[in-house]
Amino acid sequence: MGRVNVCLKRSYIIVASLVAIIGALLLALTLYSHGYLHKDEELSEDLRRNLLSVMPLSDVSGYALEAVQEIQNKLLSVVLCIMILCRLNQKDNTPTVVYSPEAQAGNYITLADAADNP
Repeated sequence: MGRVNVCLKRSYIIVASLVAIIGALLLALTLYSHGYLHKDEELSEDLRRNLLSVMPLSDVSGYALEAVQEIQNKLLSVVLCIMILCRLNQKDNTPTVVYSPEAQAGNYITLADAADNP
């Protein structure tokens, strides 16, 4: 076999190095996010246990608590939707429409001719 071109060797080494670096970064990101989510899950479980112990009915089942949380989430979703719709209903800074004298008179042919001839 003949000798391999030096540029080809260097290109292969560079591409292999980049793939390795990207793989290492993805692995680090995956491990970090997994640890963060695991920590967040532990905190939410602790919070849930504390909430169950503080509630007046401490013998509430986990199913009932989940049902209450689901209702709260739906209620919050509805409230957020209402707030967004109210905000969209407000007309802030709506520009006034100004019609040309030709358009006010109903003479649209001159307007169409002006658009055809730039």
